[in-house]
Amino acid sequence: MRDFGPSILTDLRDQGYRHILYYDMEYFGLLVPLREICETNEASYIVPINDELLVEMAGGIDEFSIYVLS
Repeated sequence: MRDFGPSILTDLRDQGYRHILYYDMEYFGLLVPLREICETNEASYIVPINDELLVEMAGGIDEFSIYVLS
């Protein structure tokens, strides 16, 4: 698990990931890079890798940590 930031987002794009599966874990967020879309549940959703939301999340959110499983 790594802290999510701009360089990780760039690396994921360069590696060919097309989507991010975001899990809301109440006190932190968990991101899983995806090449294909998968099913989600009420605590997760899929964001396209080029979405502006990911750029904002990579910049940091006050008092909320976001981690990437890779």
